[in-house]
Amino acid sequence: MNMNYNCPVCNKSGLPDYRIQETVCPQCNSDLKPYLILNSIERGTRRYVRGILALAVVLSVITLLLYLMSVNKKDKMIDDNLTNLGIANDSINSLNRMINQYELNQLSDSSPAKSITFIYQVKSGDNLGKIAKLFFNDYRMYEKIAEDNNLNKPYLLAIGQPLTIKIEQ
Repeated sequence: MNMNYNCPVCNKSGLPDYRIQETVCPQCNSDLKPYLILNSIERGTRRYVRGILALAVVLSVITLLLYLMSVNKKDKMIDDNLTNLGIANDSINSLNRMINQYELNQLSDSSPAKSITFIYQVKSGDNLGKIAKLFFNDYRMYEKIAEDNNLNKPYLLAIGQPLTIKIEQ
């Protein structure tokens, strides 16, 4: 047993480690048990703090992983949207080619004014204003589309719903 500790009350030397065993100072007769209790609380607090720090590290790692997963989801959504834009762009180009062909046919045909009819399938995010803007370059033509398709509730479109688009020349 090491007897090199000083009494915290009278500062006399020759005491055993009062932080790990009950001790009474022989010089000042002080009971040093409170120091033993404080030391045990301090050790427990250190363990508690280490546990809290470990928990904080684990939660930080989980948060980082969730963030990285959400970034990957956003990247996939962006890629999907770009793909959809490509498909929409192809559809617009196809529509423009059809209109140009129709106009060429109209120029060569001297018959009275005709109309051309398209069947358009509603896609996610579509509304009649967007569709009217696509076909007529005027969103206000949505009323004509609603009328041509006998839509009682033109604001309720279902994905995949076919719409007849009549373009008159």
